[in-house]
Order: sequence, then C-alpha cells, then structure tokens
Amino acid sequence: MKTPLCLFASLTLAVGASAQLGKHLPIANNNGSHKIDAQAIISAATSNTYNGCLGVAYDWHQATYYVSARRSPTTPTTNPHMLFGIVWDATTKAWKVTSYPVPGLSTSSWGLRDLAFDGKFLIYGSAENSATGFKVLAFNTASKKFDSNFDVTVPSTSPATTTRALAFNTHTQTFWAGNFSSNHVEFDKTGKQLKSVPNMQASSYGAGYDSVRKTVWWFGQGGASVATTRVVGREMDPKTGLATGNVFIGDTGIPHASYPGGVAGGCEFYVRKDGTPVLLLMAQATSDTIYEIYGCFNYGTPSNGDLTMNNQDPTLGNAAFGFTVSKSTAGAVALILGSQKTAVPLNGPQFAANTSIYTLPLNIMGSAIVANGSATLPFPLPNVAAFKGLATFWQAVGLHTSGPFDLSTTGGGETLLY
Repeated sequence: MKTPLCLFASLTLAVGASAQLGKHLPIANNNGSHKIDAQAIISAATSNTYNGCLGVAYDWHQATYYVSARRSPTTPTTNPHMLFGIVWDATTKAWKVTSYPVPGLSTSSWGLRDLAFDGKFLIYGSAENSATGFKVLAFNTASKKFDSNFDVTVPSTSPATTTRALAFNTHTQTFWAGNFSSNHVEFDKTGKQLKSVPNMQASSYGAGYDSVRKTVWWFGQGGASVATTRVVGREMDPKTGLATGNVFIGDTGIPHASYPGGVAGGCEFYVRKDGTPVLLLMAQATSDTIYEIYGCFNYGTPSNGDLTMNNQDPTLGNAAFGFTVSKSTAGAVALILGSQKTAVPLNGPQFAANTSIYTLPLNIMGSAIVANGSATLPFPLPNVAAFKGLATFWQAVGLHTSGPFDLSTTGGGETLLY
C-alpha cells in the first residue's frame, strides 16, 4: 500500500477537463478569470468608493450578478445602502452597473448582508432585525424595484439578531438563515420557524442552497485548519440539520492585509446551462471580489454506502483530514485514491447492483471496520507545497462477509488540495 507522500508524487496536477470541489471556474466574458472585482467595477461606475460589498446572488435568467453594499459615505445615515446589478454589456465589452437604493434601512450599520435568488424573479436580502422590522426584503428582478408585497417575515423566535447568512430552498420554498455563531434557522414565507439547529460552520456569513444535492452550503469566517484562512464552507443536510462532512476553502489568492483570501461574505449556489454546479462567493478583501468555484464533492451513484469528507478541510498539513462512510452494510471498507475520474460498471454475482469504479488507478490508501453502518477513514495530509492544487478523486469499496454479494462501492468524491 502506497504512502500518501509517494502516491501524491505520482499524481498529475491537471486532469483533463474535469472539475473538483473548490476548482476555480472561469466566468464568461471575463478574460478567462473566475473572479470579478465588484468593488472596483461598482466604484468606477458610480464615481464613489463602495468598500463594503457584502452579499451576492445571480439571476441566471438575465445573466446578472447582484451585490449588496454598505452606504457610501457611511455618514449621514440618510445615505442609502445599495443593491447593484452587474451585467456584461456585449456592445461596450464591459461590465455594466445599475444602482438600486435599499429602502427603509437608515438604522442599519451595514445594510443588506447575504442575498438569495428564488430561481424565478426575486432577490431576497436582510439585515439587523431591528432595522428591517424582522423582515427579509424582496427585490423584483422583472420590475427592477424593491417590492414589499413579496417581503417575508423573520420569526420573532429567531436566535439571530441579524439575518445575515441567507439561503432559499427552491424545493420547499423555505429559507435558511444564521448570524455568525447563532443556530441555523429554517422558516417559511409566513414567518413560521420550522427548525433551529446548532451552528455547524463557524462565523457563518453566507449560505446557498444546492438544488441538485438538496443541501445547504454555509460560508464562514472560521473553522479552517489554518487560523488565517477565513473563507471556508461546510455542507449541511437540511433534513437533519447536520453537516454532511464536505468542506471547501475559498480562493486564498485574493489580497487582504491579514487573511489570505479575505473574509467570507455572501454565498450562492447555481447550476450553469452546461450542468456545472457553481458556488458563487463574495470575498470581503482589500477590494471586495466575487468569484466562482466548482460546487460539488460527490459524483456517481453508490451501490452501498455514502462517502463524504470528515468535516475537515483538505488543506496540506491537516493531520485531522479524512473521510467517513455512512449507510453501509459492508463488514469493512477500503479507501481508494486515484488521479482521474471515470465510471466503469462492475457486473457479476459478486457485485452489488449499480457497483462502479469511479476513479483510476485503484490505489488503496487504508481500510476500516464498519460499525453500525459507519466507518472512519483517516487520511492525514502531508505538508508539501508542491501538492497544492492537486486534483484528487476518492471512493470506498465495501467488503461483505455475508449476504448475496461480496463487493460494493460508494459513489466518487473529488476535491482539490489547498
């Protein structure tokens, strides 16, 4: 069995056109870059310095990014906080900015925080509950106006004094919200609180609903294995309110005086027309920047058991990193690491139905006994700078000592190493 150091040395840094959780995704009409300097673009368009860009959402019907920003100047308070629309102008070959003053937030220090798109025509955003009157404000992307007819009540029982992180579940038509270390709260459009679960992402600032996996990503300013990393996201199962275990790190290359990558702002999830899952993130940085990364770890169909990370970020030097297998009926599982993504069906009486190999080559990196349907597979990451950005592909194989088959597989998992 190869050691992590020897195996990583044999893997390639580039794997065709495949993408992994955390991989930078170039934005159309953006010179191949995955990021947009929202602060610079907005400030240039308005001849004003907006250095408090906080939330972000994307209306894919109109190919428009929406950014919430603190009032500028910050005094007097009669200056409105702002919502900006940013869209590519094919005629001028430049980003076009439209300004929308946010009504009724004169007592708010920062204005709207995270934003959420309902998938149709509404952008939601909120602020201090005392400033909004316990409301989530609605902006109509069709009329290009804030429309109080679509505002939503925040539950008075919400533990969050500021409705900061905000996600909209397009399947249940409900919201998830949180404020830094507060509980994560689900509520419906009538203002009824449906769930309140313990915080699972430190210093939560943004949230986005994954409409494919039906999970919620929380984007926060803490909880990474490196203390100066303040752009970290964790995935939550909204049915249970528990972390799935999957973790990403944002772009730490964005400049900031103290924290590489800045600190987490807003978060949104959407799917491109070609099917690519995207996490759209805001970095509060030297110049506030929005950027897009590949937004999914899991791929393929498991025949028995689910593979996820162990709620640790895949940062080089993180000795606590590893994986978890759940919902397995196997007696033991083996962890596989490969350098490329594949899908090879395995047929025969010895294999469970839908068994497939999802990564090649098949390098066995460890094994564990399954107890009560679960197994932990530690994989301490070596602190070798040359491995930063490495594309890794993972899977677990189940070994069955009883029952109608001998072998089964989880789905695959793909992530960059940071």
